[in-house]
Amino acid sequence: IMKVNGEPRKKISSWTNKGINWGDHQWRRVRIERDADIGSIKVFFEGELVQEANDKDFSFGAIGFGSFDDSGKIDNVRLWTRQAKSNKKKLLPRAK
Repeated sequence: IMKVNGEPRKKISSWTNKGINWGDHQWRRVRIERDADIGSIKVFFEGELVQEANDKDFSFGAIGFGSFDDSGKIDNVRLWTRQAKSNKKKLLPRAK
């Protein structure tokens, strides 16, 4: 789990498993749970917790996908949220 805040990415994971075997030519299910109120960020791969972080810098923001060593395709992205609280922080400009 990385954070980018107007500077180079920074690892914020407090725990990461030993790695994931993505396999070849297979669809996989990845779920991210984030609770901005307490700063909790959890990543699940095929239902198993694989990364955790705690960061309260942003109460809202953007989601991004990236890879260093692997390539793949992303499909069927769904986002759920509770009602957003009022926030005075300035939004970052959209990527071009």
